[in-house]
Order: sequence, then structure tokens, then C-alpha cells
Amino acid sequence: MRQVVESILDSSLIVAYVATKNPNVFYELAIAHTLRKPVVIMAEPHEPLPFDIAGTRVIELDDLDPANTVNAIVSQIDLLHQAGMDIESPVQIPSPQLLKILARSTAASETELPDFSGKWSGYTDQDSDLNLGTIQNYGVYLELNSLNEYFYGELYMTYGDDLTNPDRNSVRLNVHGTIQGGRFLLAQYENPLAPYHCGQAFLEIQDNPKEILGRFMGFGIQTHRIVSGTIVLRRAGS
Repeated sequence: MRQVVESILDSSLIVAYVATKNPNVFYELAIAHTLRKPVVIMAEPHEPLPFDIAGTRVIELDDLDPANTVNAIVSQIDLLHQAGMDIESPVQIPSPQLLKILARSTAASETELPDFSGKWSGYTDQDSDLNLGTIQNYGVYLELNSLNEYFYGELYMTYGDDLTNPDRNSVRLNVHGTIQGGRFLLAQYENPLAPYHCGQAFLEIQDNPKEILGRFMGFGIQTHRIVSGTIVLRRAGS
């Protein structure tokens, strides 16, 4: 199941064929809607749909003229591309609230909170354009302070190789959030110089306390589009 969720997180477009009434399809469709992923739903002509998706746009397959189906799919993808951040979804859960739900559902019993203060370094594999699916790798350096269940700090992200002038190809982000269950970090980040450059991250401290793994979703400073990706951090000096 975890692989299915991770695949949905990594996908830039979800295509769901609901004609077979397969429960797994509807379950995965609900996950995609919750994450506000671009979705194309397809069904057989004149087939009654479940109430929960009856109000969404559904493409009916045209067996007599398949070109009509292809054109409808292309048109829907174009509309999703134009929507950018404003993806229509029947599930209306704000991202920070969604992250808290994820943490509560997966966290183990409350334990004494470890100290996450310190310096962390690593990288992020970022989907720089969810519509095109291009992946870019960026270096990440994080200075973190924690106080009970709260943490804050600064994150530096390097997105180029101009070592002679790092200011040209690096960006500094403010990071803050809460620790849930002793191992889950629910983070928000924002760029003090570019208010639109912001997002949320769901990070997990591994059994080895020297490593943090997680995912983020936000608005990219270069692409001006929704971006998503993985984060891998290790405590400096480890």
C-alpha cells in the first residue's frame, strides 16, 4: 500500500478508469483528490457513477470513434495544465491539516522528544514541473533549532554550480513547524524575499536519529508552478 501512495505522490498526472467499479481504483482516486493531483477520470458511456464523483468531469469512452476520446483526454490535460495550483478537487482539506492527519494516523505512541537541533545536509530530488515531469537535484543545508514539540530554522538550497558566486544559485528559506509522535516533523517553509515561494513538508526521523527522510510540496521559485519532491538529510558530521 505504501508503494501505491508513493507512486501517486510521485505522479504528475493520474488517469482513473472507473467503469469496473474496482474498490482499489476509488481508494487511490480519493488519495489523488486529497493530494490535489491532476486527475483524468474515464468511464463507459451512459454508465451510472457513484454519487461522490458524479459532479466531477468524466470522459466517456467512444468506441465508435476513438479519436473523440483522445481529443477529450488531451483537452482535459490542457485544462489541468492551465489550472496550475488551482486544481479542482471534491476533497477540501488544507495542506497543513492534511499533514497533521497523516502524522496522527502513522505516529507511534508519544515518546520523549529527541533534540533535533543542529546542522543537517543532504539533497532534494525535485519534480521541477509537475506537468512535464522533469526532475532536478538540489543540494540542501538545514540549521535547525527545537524547543519541546516546536522547531524552527533556516534552509539553504543550492540549485546551480556557480561556486564563485553562491548568491546567484542559492536560496534561503525560513522553516518552522511541530514534532508529532517523536519522529514526524510537520514543516512549513517560506522565502522572505519572495512570498509566493512557500510550501509544506512531511519529514520522518528514521530509526537512526542521524537521518531525516521526507517529502515536500510547494510553489517553485524558478518554475512558478507547483513542485514536489523527496528530501534526504543527514546530521552534519555523521
